[in-house]
Amino acid sequence: MLHSLNFEERPCLTRGLGHWLRGGGRCALVGWMLLVAVAGAQSVVDPVTQTLKWHWQVGKTYVFRTDTETTMSLVPLGGEGEQTLQIIQTTEVRVKPGDGPGVKELAVRFLDLRARLAVGEKVFHYASDEPSESDPALRQMLSDSTGFGFTLRYTMDDQFIELGAVEQTAARPDQEPSLLALADARQVADLYRRSLEMALPRPAVAVGDKWISVESMAFPQAGQMDVKMNCHFVEEVEREERRHAKVTYQGKIGQKTPSAAPAPVSTPTQRAVSLAPESMISGQLFFDLERRVIALSVFLGSLVVDYEGTKLPVRQSVSTRLEDLSDSEVEATAEKPE
Repeated sequence: MLHSLNFEERPCLTRGLGHWLRGGGRCALVGWMLLVAVAGAQSVVDPVTQTLKWHWQVGKTYVFRTDTETTMSLVPLGGEGEQTLQIIQTTEVRVKPGDGPGVKELAVRFLDLRARLAVGEKVFHYASDEPSESDPALRQMLSDSTGFGFTLRYTMDDQFIELGAVEQTAARPDQEPSLLALADARQVADLYRRSLEMALPRPAVAVGDKWISVESMAFPQAGQMDVKMNCHFVEEVEREERRHAKVTYQGKIGQKTPSAAPAPVSTPTQRAVSLAPESMISGQLFFDLERRVIALSVFLGSLVVDYEGTKLPVRQSVSTRLEDLSDSEVEATAEKPE
């Protein structure tokens, strides 16, 4: 992620006091008092900077809930009205020591998924714990998402090292995952890792600071995308008895230019999908300043999907919240004396 920091000028309060010290102990005393007063004002006015960077605690398990709602107009496809897909997904992240010194590993797994698809007056459902009772079309589309997992390797000071093993479920229990599915799975894993850091600044920032976040991300089936956001550290707020940094952002997301990346191509099993340049995004996040984690993020997208030459207006909202942060059972057991 590239950051261009455009901080507003902060006036320096210190100034020469020589013109106050024109001789005599009384004038010197006045000058000293003014120096103390100016120094006091400096300490009050100077902004407090915060490093808004994830810190993954070894031996802890993080549980996140993500609610996604995507609404698309059916008119460009010759239909009427809209279709709305709602998805609730639970993700678990277990943090443990890595194989090498100074390394930790994040075991990420998508545990549970529920979906509701409304097309006109018809409603279809999917539940990962009851796939046989779910709509066949939704089951085919979403069944691979549950149980999917991967490993991210970081240094102990939270610098990303590499993507580790990827576990991808097959379309059917008697099949092995295809190479294409594994390739897509690695893209999903990398996309998840990058999405955690979107809109967060690398240097320390203070309330009122603004910066530009630029990211290039690969989306399965859609190809390489450019994401550019104008970000703002709005304020520090109290949420659930903890101090949080509130950051807002807005910007654009779209396909990389043809000269920078090839356009997606349709295959017999997948259709080419891309985002038009007029696609806009906005949102806000709340960074827990004590636990060093994003406790809540809300994303809103007004997107234009180019589906084989047909422009499809899409509205999307995604909210992710930290549901639980606790000791990992495996780690806690391992630390008990025999």
